[in-house]
Amino acid sequence: MNNDTLFFYYTWTDTNINETRVATVSASDANWPAHLSFHGTAVNKTGIAGADRCDIKYRDDLKKYQAIHTASRLTANSYIALWESADGLSFTKIAEIRTNLHPYLHNCGWSGDERGHINPDKQQYLSYAYGPNWANWNTAWHPISFQP
Repeated sequence: MNNDTLFFYYTWTDTNINETRVATVSASDANWPAHLSFHGTAVNKTGIAGADRCDIKYRDDLKKYQAIHTASRLTANSYIALWESADGLSFTKIAEIRTNLHPYLHNCGWSGDERGHINPDKQQYLSYAYGPNWANWNTAWHPISFQP
């Protein structure tokens, strides 16, 4: 939630589509499911091999939304992609994190508060499952250091 707006991010996949899409609604709308406003694609991961679903948070200090997801999931070369948006509706990839990660990672997420916001003044964490054996995964927790 940002101000009085709730953001709903959802994964949309098909034969050649891998996207995170977004809908919004006023938090004060008593009939909010009936009044969702669909905005289409927020994060287009279609061209990224093995891209997982996104975890999206708002950073109050930057006044921006940030999204992360794994790529090349469940492979020895897996990594995390970082995206950013000023409005929460359209994201641009700004970085790839490839160091200090376990291989075969997937299903990443990061901590935040009850509103889905990240407060860099409090210790935050990146987490993900990893391991080469199907359904026998470990969980990693990495402390995050933020730069303005």
